[in-house]
Amino acid sequence: MSFSSFSRSGLARQLVSEGFTQDESEFAVANVGADWDEQAAKKASEYPSYSSFSQSGLARQLTSEGFTQSEAEAAAAKAFR
Repeated sequence: MSFSSFSRSGLARQLVSEGFTQDESEFAVANVGADWDEQAAKKASEYPSYSSFSQSGLARQLTSEGFTQSEAEAAAAKAFR
């Protein structure tokens, strides 16, 4: 997570794709100690370098990647400061 940002569900999917069981992935996500708001902000900050979004569009993109509405809206607002 220091190289790439993930939502809770995105991290769980990534772990399953790497061969962990769903139960193992869910356990890891619940115990990783991640700051999910920080992960959303990191992901939001990656987009302006290669894509153009409005603030609301960026929030929608983040929710489509598994961030909660609250995480996505806060991250998008931070990206537009």
